[in-house]
Amino acid sequence: MHISITTLDDILVAELSGALTCMAAGPVYDALVRHVDETACRLIVDMSGVTRLTRAGVRGLVVAAKLCVTHGGKMRICGADASATLLLTSLGFRHILKLEPSVEAAVMALGDTADTAGAGVAPVPENWPDGSVTRTQFAEINRVEHARYLIAEAELPFEFVARTCGFDSAKAMGCAFLRHLGIPPSYFAERAATAREMSRVQMTG
Repeated sequence: MHISITTLDDILVAELSGALTCMAAGPVYDALVRHVDETACRLIVDMSGVTRLTRAGVRGLVVAAKLCVTHGGKMRICGADASATLLLTSLGFRHILKLEPSVEAAVMALGDTADTAGAGVAPVPENWPDGSVTRTQFAEINRVEHARYLIAEAELPFEFVARTCGFDSAKAMGCAFLRHLGIPPSYFAERAATAREMSRVQMTG
């Protein structure tokens, strides 16, 4: 596992490459928290170079995110591939491990004064940064994030979610999911249903 820490304006960007497993969880945590002090911290973890992610490897990300929030900051994960996204969204840490499709989208999310990711559609910034995603892409990314939240948190019909999030149809929403996440909405629905069933079994058992 290789870890590179850079800054983008006043945002820390941690680029991870290699396998993020139990052996790498400790070093990743150490590298991240070393840069989180008692002032507000904004941190992006770029996982576009991660070749494998395990449940044990997620532990360092969770602890770093919690520490970041404790210090008044925010953390975003970006660039996760399909398998990593499935794992991260199935472990019950959606409130703390929030995903964005790219570094640009993560910068925009961290720049919002209100923490809107996963809760609704973020407003389009008035001053659009050069070299970033287009306004159309930004709007679609936010619609996808809103839809993903609704699919994971409630058993809602895809057509209803699509209309709620501003898509023309469930098919159009599915195409947007594939463009930005590489995963169809059905995967998130199935994972969420499995997690709810496991929770019910644990409560009754």
